[in-house]
Parts: sequence; structure tokens; C-alpha cells
Amino acid sequence: MSYIILTGVKTLHLELRDRENNSNLKEFGFGMEQFPGLVSSGEFVHTHDLIELVYVCRGEGTHILGDKETPAVPGSLVIIHHHQAHGFKTGPGGLDLINLYLDIDRFPLPLMPEGLQNILPLIIPLHPRFRHNLRNVIHLRFEEPEGVERLLLRMQVELKERREGFRESLQHYFTIFLIEACRCYRAQQKLSAPEPMDGTPRTRSALRIERLCRHLEAHFSEPLPLDDLARLSGLQKNYLCRAFKAHTGQTVLHYILQQRLGQAMLLLRQTNRSIIEIALESGFNDLPHFNRTFRREVGSSPREYRRAWQ
Repeated sequence: MSYIILTGVKTLHLELRDRENNSNLKEFGFGMEQFPGLVSSGEFVHTHDLIELVYVCRGEGTHILGDKETPAVPGSLVIIHHHQAHGFKTGPGGLDLINLYLDIDRFPLPLMPEGLQNILPLIIPLHPRFRHNLRNVIHLRFEEPEGVERLLLRMQVELKERREGFRESLQHYFTIFLIEACRCYRAQQKLSAPEPMDGTPRTRSALRIERLCRHLEAHFSEPLPLDDLARLSGLQKNYLCRAFKAHTGQTVLHYILQQRLGQAMLLLRQTNRSIIEIALESGFNDLPHFNRTFRREVGSSPREYRRAWQ
């Protein structure tokens, strides 16, 4: 796994600094790294070909995400999509960070409890193509940061010591961590109009689009006629389509499609349910349409995708 450092003048390809992380990622798709007292001027940003989760333990600074900056404060977690440029700007005291590296094609994601099952694919992208302006980066802020940090440090010990049963133990702690992340995401989404962490003011139209996105995330498996979505958003149908594409970078149809495919991919990885049952549960009307869409968007048939995880 490699990093790409963007300097504005040239692009450098650098391996992860920790050889052990490279080994873990190649072996089973998971790595961790601790950065105590990280000091950065924000001059360099980087991108990568995996999912990175950055947890802030102590200190304060700024997380640079593309052309935006967001606060980096204790208890905050940033989940960074494939190929999303990011970096840090800190004061002289620096930041204490814990990084998690996740190769989604190697590391098995756990089955979430009922009520949280639909949330996991919203915060952990299951395919590099499943991205849009609202999901390139996910921001979470935990109410009990000390407990989250203890979980992460326990995972790091398991990964480093590799005692008998360490993989099962690592999966156990990571499952608890993901449950807490899903709970946090759900709580934040319940806010009527959560403020963006970068402080960017939003138009009334953008607020309506974001409320509609939250509705689509909760009801993606149901029939969603465009006329009904226009009425729900309070926008004219033609204007809704233009505004949605401008705000998210995707059409309404493709946004819904990615929610459905993400859920189907998780069920194919985690369960033994029949493919037709998974297709219908994820919002597809028939198996042939599901098969064609899945192959087009994911690059393999549902059966081939499931076989890779058996």
C-alpha cells in the first residue's frame, strides 16, 4: 500500500513508514499506526489507495481535506475515502493521532446489530467508485472519547503481539469500535440541520438536498419515485435533479443505487442468504436487473463477489 504526497510541484509515491503495517495489510487487510505529538505546517497533503480512519486523542489542529479545513479535536474520527487528499496543520504542541488502515477487499467487515446494519456501508465505502461530495470524508465526534481510545489501543496491542487467537480478538474489538461509530453517525444525522465541520455556509437548497439524502439513506430499499422526492424536498423536479447533482456530484438515481449496492455487498460478504433475497431486500425489483447493475458498478457478478469471501 502506498501514499502519494502532493507538493503542488511534483508527486512522490511513498510506502507506509511502518514495515509491519505493510505486512499486515498484505496479509489480511488491516494496519494501525500511532503518531504521538505529530507536528505539521500543513504544507504537504497526501492521498492513498485504501481507507484511512484517523482518530484524534489529544491536541488541537486543523485537518486539511481537499480544498477545505476542519477542526481536529480530541474525540473526533475522520474516515477518509480512497484517493481523497488530506493532511494536517498543527500548533507547536502537535496532535496525538491513531491511524487505522483498511483494505476493504481483504479485511472482513462484521455484521452489525439490527438497527445499525444499514449504516455501516454509509461510513465505510465498499468500493472506490462509491464516492460523492458528501461521502469523500466522514466526520464523527464521539461523546466518550476515552473509551474509544482504549478500544483502539487494545486493538493495537493485539496486532503487535499476535498472540494465539489475535485475529478473532482484533475482529471483536473492531466490531465494537464500528458499532460505536455507527451509533455516532446515526445520532449526528438525527439533528435537523447539523452544521458542517468546515464552517461552510449552506444555502436553503443545499439544506433541503442534505435532508433528502438522509431520507434516501434511511429508505433506499423502498420505491422512491422522483415525483415523491420532489414533493418531499419542496423543490421542483427539474430543479431538484440539477441541485442534487451540483451538491453531491451524483444523480439522484445513482445516489440511491449506491446505497442499495452497498447494502447488497455487505449481505453477500456476511450472510448465506440467497442472492435473490438479498437483491429484493436491498431494493432491486428482480434478479436480472440486480445482476446487470452489480456487474456494471462493482466489476463482478454477485456470485463471484460472494465466492471471494467464502
